[in-house]
Amino acid sequence: RDKELSEDLSVLYAGIEALDRRCGDIFDQLKELELTRHTLVLVLSDCGPEAVEGRFNSGLYGTQGSLHEGGLRVPAIWSWQGVIPQGAIVHRICHHTDVFATLLGVAGAPIPNDRAIHGLNIAPLLLFGDDARWPNRNLGSVLVPGRDLDGASRSYRTTRWAAVLDPDWRRVEPGAEDERWELYDLMADPRQHYNVAGAYPFVLAGLKSDIAHWFHKSQVFGYPVIPSVLESTPIRLDPRSAVYPASWEGPKPLDRVKGWDEAGFSASWPIVYRRSGKVRLSVEYRLPDVSARLVHHFGIGNPVGVDVPSSAEWRTEKTEGEIVEAGAFDFVVRTERPASGLELREIRVEFLD
Repeated sequence: RDKELSEDLSVLYAGIEALDRRCGDIFDQLKELELTRHTLVLVLSDCGPEAVEGRFNSGLYGTQGSLHEGGLRVPAIWSWQGVIPQGAIVHRICHHTDVFATLLGVAGAPIPNDRAIHGLNIAPLLLFGDDARWPNRNLGSVLVPGRDLDGASRSYRTTRWAAVLDPDWRRVEPGAEDERWELYDLMADPRQHYNVAGAYPFVLAGLKSDIAHWFHKSQVFGYPVIPSVLESTPIRLDPRSAVYPASWEGPKPLDRVKGWDEAGFSASWPIVYRRSGKVRLSVEYRLPDVSARLVHHFGIGNPVGVDVPSSAEWRTEKTEGEIVEAGAFDFVVRTERPASGLELREIRVEFLD
């Protein structure tokens, strides 16, 4: 606040400072237990930063939820005192999937050969900086809204090129005859100012073919819906994991659930209840013009309604409590009547006893 930053930025950077202190606590504890030389500590982010105005992102294009560099490229800090050279910087592109293979490598455990392992053991890069024989890798990323594989956003990255199909983050909207994919030369244009798909059609065609093959191979074991597990702490039902009706053909935004003005529209999430008991539902929503009534059920019993008054700002409504039985069920939400403009940003479920 002394730096005259916004309240959102002040809170966010305070959280990062707290995280930094907690990392210091871990290193102090390792030193006290004389485990420093026997412990590999890894700190990294899952994706780019939230879209908070003024947030530092090194000038990269895109934020959290984008498949451009600003949404995917993150720092990874590896510390293994006395083993990894201090201050070394690895410039080769790596991926979160490399963590698994690398931990197996440094532990001396074999990599499983009964499944496709996408990651590589990057220990040689960390320990010796040996990148002369490091492969020119292709790294794929996919965002699947509502488990809709056909509507998934995709990107494919090499050391030089990034091919991106991400309609919500296009630099320029395509015309009727334009290529829907974008292509960027990251060696010449790391901040992705210039889409060069038209200048390098054969490069883009090759990358599109490669990602199609990679995407298919990634689904060898299917694409199951992963349920949320409700135990002692509340769970958040994320809009991006919502399952939409099979007949729904509208957009599936990642940050909120829309479409409640369509007859028969609903959203559902699989939940596993570890025990029976009374649960409370909290719904964060925005509904500018009219009030509505949401109807939901936790997989068994009669549907329960919750009134959501009109609100132009984000607002939270809570239920008094409902009884659930232990087991795996689908939590389903619908409206009693079409509710144009209704947006759900977060649903929380928690045990009350």
